[in-house]
Amino acid sequence: MNTTTTINTAVNAAATAEASLPSIAVPANATVTLDTGDAQWVAPVITNAYSAIATLVADQEIWLNGVHRTANEQLYVLLQRCYHLYSLMASDKETNEQLKAAIERHNKERNLGIDEKSHTMTKIIKVVFGADRRRASAYSTALRVALAEKVNVADLPKFLRDAGGVEEVRRQQTNGGAPKVDKVATATKHISNVTLAVIDEDAISSKLDCGAIGKQVVLVATQDVNGKLNINAVVQTENVAKAVLTAIYNAEHKEWAKQSVEQQSMSEEDELDALIEAAANDGELADAA
Repeated sequence: MNTTTTINTAVNAAATAEASLPSIAVPANATVTLDTGDAQWVAPVITNAYSAIATLVADQEIWLNGVHRTANEQLYVLLQRCYHLYSLMASDKETNEQLKAAIERHNKERNLGIDEKSHTMTKIIKVVFGADRRRASAYSTALRVALAEKVNVADLPKFLRDAGGVEEVRRQQTNGGAPKVDKVATATKHISNVTLAVIDEDAISSKLDCGAIGKQVVLVATQDVNGKLNINAVVQTENVAKAVLTAIYNAEHKEWAKQSVEQQSMSEEDELDALIEAAANDGELADAA
């Protein structure tokens, strides 16, 4: 295979692959493969980063220009291989540098114009599928959602299938299609590690259900002039606790979102370095065992 040949195919025909499949012309020599169900994922052995990417590019062209009864499934496998490349970059420093250099070489040789500030997942997608902005955004977004949800490489096709496809995952990340927030669960998560006071009073503990340890309890109190709180009642009704947690979410969620953005402000390089270090530590622990 001439891996330096500029990839020049009708990529616009599949800018939104899942939506445009019915209009793809069937070539005379097309190969049709029947769906045989989920295939077991076997991680490919990569000895040359540049050639591995070139092979992946060639395979996506076959998918793009061919016909397949389960074309979406083929797309999921291609995305799985892209996801695998990212996982390799996040697991080993040397592999990270090799793949990073290979991505940049493809970018320059094929004049893809990939912004060096782009997320690494986006760079991989653009190198493999071409620099079409709409498609790169959709595919990259879907894989980054999977990454955030800690989806294993082997489970990626099932994750995309169960979610309704790449476009559905992407749509759910936009403001208009975002999934409904579980306010109670979110509030519970944020306050679980906060302790404002510890109350150990027989008058209160006598009203508690000893079989409800770990569940939320609402204390109704009256504020005194000196800042002390006089507890008037204990409420263990689940719906009341949910209503209070919802009120907490409504009052605090903007501040939580701000804190989340600040916590995620580390650069892409720092993020990958942290993942690589964690992988190295896991390896050391395994060796010690």
